[in-house]
Amino acid sequence: MNRLVRIFIGLCLLIGFEAAFAQVPQTEASPLLGEWRYVSAQHEGKKPYSTFVIKLHKSLGNQVAGSYCFITEEGRRIDCDPEGTNNLDGTISPDGLHATIHFFSFFGAKNGVSDISLNNGELHWKVTKNPDGDFFYGPFDVYLTKDSKAAKNRLVTANRAYLYAEPVSKNKSKAYIIKGDVVELLNISDDLKFWRIRYTTKDGRVIERWIECGTVNACP
Repeated sequence: MNRLVRIFIGLCLLIGFEAAFAQVPQTEASPLLGEWRYVSAQHEGKKPYSTFVIKLHKSLGNQVAGSYCFITEEGRRIDCDPEGTNNLDGTISPDGLHATIHFFSFFGAKNGVSDISLNNGELHWKVTKNPDGDFFYGPFDVYLTKDSKAAKNRLVTANRAYLYAEPVSKNKSKAYIIKGDVVELLNISDDLKFWRIRYTTKDGRVIERWIECGTVNACP
């Protein structure tokens, strides 16, 4: 009898677990996840006046985490963390098309809230609660696109990203690129510390060199 009771209890637990699992929102394939980019209209000069990049990845259950990088005034004001610290977290809706995001600015403002949703293939970022204290430079309401090249393009987040002829420290040159410059990632070094990049200069020249992964927030 005891054996039959144990079997019965085990079957009940199994059925209950499967029912509970079926009710958990399945957000692994949420189209919100990935890297999204907004670039403002050109201002004076050849650089974009503002660039806003959001990276979202799944956390636990229906939770999402990630980071943003906002560069404006042609690279003179940068709200990013070169170490890649997450400053976004939130909850994805059961249909995977909406999320409420809590965020803070790397300038010190905290407890901001934004709603994100998909609209005709674009990611709509709308701040519904301004962060408290210190500074937050926006943006407050923009549409971002998921560029097929986004995963390969990176903004320089370090003040200077020195160029290397080879992916070893002793080959550091005096040449460098600066915050706000955009580079294309080509391949990573065997020790995962350097990226070979392609960069287009203001006069249209294309160069390929190595840079440290931390200077573009792309360390594995």
